[in-house]
Amino acid sequence: MVSIVVKHDLDHIRRQLRKYPKKIKYAQKFALDATAKEVSTAENKAVTKYIDRPTAFTKRLTLIKKARTQDLTAIVFIPGRKEEYMQYHIFGGTETKGKAIAAPVSVKLNKFGNTPKGQRAASLLKKPKHFSGIPKGRSGPAGVWKRMGRKGGRDKLKLMHVYKPSLHYRKRFPYFKIAEKVVTNVLVRNMNREIKKQMDYINRSAT
Repeated sequence: MVSIVVKHDLDHIRRQLRKYPKKIKYAQKFALDATAKEVSTAENKAVTKYIDRPTAFTKRLTLIKKARTQDLTAIVFIPGRKEEYMQYHIFGGTETKGKAIAAPVSVKLNKFGNTPKGQRAASLLKKPKHFSGIPKGRSGPAGVWKRMGRKGGRDKLKLMHVYKPSLHYRKRFPYFKIAEKVVTNVLVRNMNREIKKQMDYINRSAT
């Protein structure tokens, strides 16, 4: 899981609320939750800036696990399937699947830059005139080919997908920098607001 660690000096909170230890935890919890929400919003908005034509699924990039008074940790994370492919945009690196990866060559991509379901390698191989491998009499490349003519032939083949052992990605989504910038800008503000709320509650209860 992609995680972010935030440290904050809480001495001023303890000084103001030292007689009310539970209030300290409430202030921390609500401040962390508010900060996590702002981080999540910023990450989701940044997707359209750094990722080419992201789907609506990808635009809803992050989820939040709220803090508890027993565990003062709020987590902003990328769940499940999204983490599988977003890790390469965040960290860069090489994707391998233990088998050849079919990369589109002559397939028309959708508006998001992805291969439509019906045009993926596995789907094409279920259709007539498509086959996998290296055409007879050719040196390559290996991939998914389509016979264009009625009888086929060496000059009547079209490469739809090419098989690659791996795919290489460069870092493009500054996930951590976005989070750190938001935390730096809003955490103290959120903490001070929650302290004030707790102090106001204490003062109202005392009257």
